[in-house]
Amino acid sequence: MENFTWGGYNSGDYELSGRFHQFIGKTGNIYLIATKGLRHADYFFQKYQSNHFRWNQGLKMQDVILAEAGVAFRGFQLGVNLTRISNYTYLDESMRAVQADGGLAVTRANAAWIARPGRWTFDTRVTWQDVSRDSVLRLPNIAGKASVSYTMLLFKNVLLAETGISCQYYTSYYADAYSPALRMFYRQNLEKTGNYPYLDVFVNMRIKRARIFLKYEHFNAGLMGYTYFMTPHYPGADAALKAGVTWVFYD
Repeated sequence: MENFTWGGYNSGDYELSGRFHQFIGKTGNIYLIATKGLRHADYFFQKYQSNHFRWNQGLKMQDVILAEAGVAFRGFQLGVNLTRISNYTYLDESMRAVQADGGLAVTRANAAWIARPGRWTFDTRVTWQDVSRDSVLRLPNIAGKASVSYTMLLFKNVLLAETGISCQYYTSYYADAYSPALRMFYRQNLEKTGNYPYLDVFVNMRIKRARIFLKYEHFNAGLMGYTYFMTPHYPGADAALKAGVTWVFYD
């Protein structure tokens, strides 16, 4: 795959990528992905002016190299991703646009397991990631999501129902803070977020062409303290009951 930009602020940006896939039996798959690109920093970082912030600076182009490999077989998925970015551009602690000298690398490993023994379904996904320069880019070291559900037929096999529970979690880290004045996120070193599980219970139902769902999101809100912040000063959503109906029509 090849992309190249002619003219305008982004003139000279390009991306070259290649992919390789090899199937293993009926359900297995091995893949390799490589990408090389050169791109301008967003115009916002190059030039900006308001009542409280202003800058006009020449920035180097960002060089991005991506390499990814993975395998999927019988419900298991494993993948490794390495990204290297040169001249990464961001907002620092003073909410000023800056560009990091040299490069930074992000290493990520993903693992997933999906199993359906009988009427049960187990779905677990975990990501580990590491940043070579955490003073420039911050990410949680571990993030994951797991769910378990049970499917049954009721009322003489008319109603198909699936009920279960799911959990999302990521380790604590210095998440970027949000600036309403700039409408952008910036680096901060004062408050950590994370290290908190978000638990949901759900029921999915299907009756002929109608699909109905009921979900009680974040039912553990307040039971483990009020520390669920997605980013500093902005708490995550409280517990909420949600429902919906989808009706499929045929021509």
